[in-house]
Order: sequence, then C-alpha cells, then structure tokens
Amino acid sequence: LQKLRTLATLSGFELIDSRFMRLSKGSLFLFPFFYPFILLSSYTRFLNKKIKLRKHPQRDIILSIYLQQLRLNISIKELLNKHTFLILRKICNSEDFSHNNNENYKPFGKIM
Repeated sequence: LQKLRTLATLSGFELIDSRFMRLSKGSLFLFPFFYPFILLSSYTRFLNKKIKLRKHPQRDIILSIYLQQLRLNISIKELLNKHTFLILRKICNSEDFSHNNNENYKPFGKIM
C-alpha cells in the first residue's frame, strides 16, 4: 500500500479513500498478537520524524503526509482487510514534478 501511495503521489494523484472489501480470517487471528507492536512501532517512527523535522521549512506539509501514513498503518480496517481498493484523485500533471532531482544526490565519484 505504501509503494502504491508513493507512486500515485509521484504521478500527481492524492489518496481520497480506501474501501473495505472483505475480512481476512488470518489477519483477524493474528491481530491481537501483532497490533500492539504495529501501534508502538508506527507511533515511535512518527514521533522521531516529528522531532527531526523540528526546524524544517516545510515541516507542516511533511508532517501531514507522515500523519496520513500513520493513520493508514494503524487503521484496524486496513489491517483486517483482505483486498485493498483505493480511490485516487488527480491533483496535477506529472509534468509539473521534477523527476530528475540532482540536488538530492551526488555522483559516486564525488562522494569519495
């Protein structure tokens, strides 16, 4: 789900809704054992990111994306769902995004 959401965002879509299709019996059986770990891990990662982004100029935008991901990660409906059906909305064209972002990485020769 996270990869699909990332690809959709890069293509200019935003996630509107995720529909429940069918209950997974295996997930329902494992849910009481693993949900506390999923909850603790997700909240810990979110709080760490919140602390790291304390002085970032686009902190609010980035935290809203992380909060949306946190809600998906801890959603009981999503964890017990057998199939995922996403509803996406086109917010802008893919030409508006810069897919060749050279300032975020360095060539291998310049690192060493």
